[in-house]
Amino acid sequence: MSSIDNKLIFGFSDIHVAKITDGSYATPIKILGGKSVECSFDITERKISADNEVKKNVVRVSSGAGKLGVLGLTTDEKVLLLGGENMSGGYALRANASMPSLALLFAQEKEDGGRLLHVIYNVQFKPAQIAAVSTENGEIEESIAELDFSCIEGSNGYYYYCVDTTDASIDPELVSTWFTKVNDPKSN
Repeated sequence: MSSIDNKLIFGFSDIHVAKITDGSYATPIKILGGKSVECSFDITERKISADNEVKKNVVRVSSGAGKLGVLGLTTDEKVLLLGGENMSGGYALRANASMPSLALLFAQEKEDGGRLLHVIYNVQFKPAQIAAVSTENGEIEESIAELDFSCIEGSNGYYYYCVDTTDASIDPELVSTWFTKVNDPKSN
């Protein structure tokens, strides 16, 4: 039986990314300072007609896009997420830089004590905007890096996977390895 507590979802934590090389995922690396994430998926729709009427409507996911908000980025995090190079302690972005393909993992808390664990399988971040905010009257305002990303289908055929750690059919190994490797969906 469901209670309202298992539907109350809040927070955003444990951001990790795993670089994709030749269809394989590297070990996820933690990114500190998570503020927000959002992602939506676009669809293609094709109506199949015969005998002067629509017989079938085929709707499929075609791509996705989103935004990740973090408290700034270190030089190494910029290189990992955005491509470019760490040159003498600074970040350099060339005109011919290739944005890396990554898996994006994160968690949300639930009022029932569980967590939702998410992975978006194949994202590419766009270079971050350069933004600065002045300090006035001694009050500082943190700088938030908002990183737009696009996503396509992963090599496993999935765009996205989310597990609920309080689900009765959850595989405990899936939960314990969530941030140490990129997991594919498992059927019951």
